[in-house]
Amino acid sequence: MTSNSPRVSVIIPAFNEERSLTDCLDAIQALSTASLEVIVVDNNSTDRTAYVAETNGARVIPCRVQGIAAARNEGAKHAKGEFLAFIDADGKASRGWLDAALPVAERSGVVTGWNYFRETNPILALYFNTYSMVFFILQMLSSFLAGTVIAGNNMVIRRNLFMSAGGFPCYVGEDVKFARILAARKESASFCLGMKVSYSSRRFRKQGFLRTMKVWISSVFTDISEQDYRIDYTRS
Repeated sequence: MTSNSPRVSVIIPAFNEERSLTDCLDAIQALSTASLEVIVVDNNSTDRTAYVAETNGARVIPCRVQGIAAARNEGAKHAKGEFLAFIDADGKASRGWLDAALPVAERSGVVTGWNYFRETNPILALYFNTYSMVFFILQMLSSFLAGTVIAGNNMVIRRNLFMSAGGFPCYVGEDVKFARILAARKESASFCLGMKVSYSSRRFRKQGFLRTMKVWISSVFTDISEQDYRIDYTRS
């Protein structure tokens, strides 16, 4: 690591994200954290994703293997930061996202935060965020029990730890499977309340809440290949 290397590399996988990407990048640029590089991994987009990323000052890395885990791993290969921060292209990080995360990551090596879904309809907002509330409780319990429950789209980890662990497995539920790898290595993820990211509810609206939850729950117990499932992880 040279003195000119950024402290943090923010990695954003993106597939046809020209509509959402600007808001995501604007939120990252509003962070007060110094020494930051932003990497957008263009995962075979057919729209202006790469142009929007470059226009907003991000470094664009192509990834030909379709899938969110593959895209994140490709970004990590090109990252220069001591820490890797993962967020998805439809996410909006809170202003204190990295300021809260980095001191914890310095101590523990890996830290995860909590997500919620943006939805204008208050009834749907409550319905969709039942998942967020359940996952939040699991994260809190895991933190107290020195376990590992990770949100792969809201995580900061030392780059050398991520690379030595082999990165995200290329399956649906990649963060659950990555958490198991860390647990086998006796690594525990800390949970940070200050790491807050809001996400679009578009997947629930397009695929249906129950259908989406069925896939996510199934992925905990089975290996669903990203290539076989071909999940559209950004438009859904």
